[in-house]
Amino acid sequence: MKILSLFLLFFTFLEADWKSQRENLEYCYIQEPFRIFYSLRGEHKLHQQQDHDQNDIPDLIDEIIDQLKNAHIILSQQRGLTSPLLNKRYISKAKYIDIHMLHIDHNGLAGDAIVNYNYSSIQNKYPSLSMSLSTKLSPTNLTPTHELIHLYQNGYSMIKTRWYTEGLARLLEDLSDTRKQKSIPLPATENELRQLFKKTYDNYRFFKRFEEKCDQSFIKKFLEQLSLQDLEIEKRYNYKHYQWQEHDQKSDKNTKFILKAFNNTIKKSCPLTNEIQNFLQISTQYIAQD
Repeated sequence: MKILSLFLLFFTFLEADWKSQRENLEYCYIQEPFRIFYSLRGEHKLHQQQDHDQNDIPDLIDEIIDQLKNAHIILSQQRGLTSPLLNKRYISKAKYIDIHMLHIDHNGLAGDAIVNYNYSSIQNKYPSLSMSLSTKLSPTNLTPTHELIHLYQNGYSMIKTRWYTEGLARLLEDLSDTRKQKSIPLPATENELRQLFKKTYDNYRFFKRFEEKCDQSFIKKFLEQLSLQDLEIEKRYNYKHYQWQEHDQKSDKNTKFILKAFNNTIKKSCPLTNEIQNFLQISTQYIAQD
């Protein structure tokens, strides 16, 4: 009993520390729906603090906000995707997207929980979605856009299986196709399909193929179909709605349901060329396996 009490106390401390380091960031800059929190001193101070335009906001913060606003406009208006704050999972539950600049070992991370922070820099009455970004980021780094795309994905679906999430996010982060991303032919055998599931970021080429071969709204329709698969997964595994465990969100068990979303979208949005028909056949066979 004593060991359990110590464990719960330790867990509570970790949870409090996780929130407090974000809540105690010194400054807040708001450009709705974004609020970016940062510090100029201490453990989480920005590495680049220049303010060349003398607007009392570090240039790095200006650049990150501009990048996020531009990505938000392109994703919602040009791509037609539903903002996470307006999607059914979060609408009327979260008001802002909060960005926390932290001294972390990675470039960034998007959360999927709705959190009500008790910030020291502002009076906060509203729950929010949030992402963490490294204080070492350069102004041209695309991590803010990449993590925003993950928030969009989270708004549509609980599924976080990485061959899908990272591949699609890598494709969409190139907002103007400046990299001239190249696609690859769709998997033509079950072995090629299984190899796809072992990859992450490089799977942008798989998603790019559907953009080339199908109508321009393919990604939007795919995410909508994926949202419907959440309901099927919850029935199959008896998950509570919007309350999946993290390991269940990232599980390989989700792959067959992701493929179902692909197949349903293909039938609505793609010409049935030999390449696409063959992909439909092998993915249907994979889904049918026990």
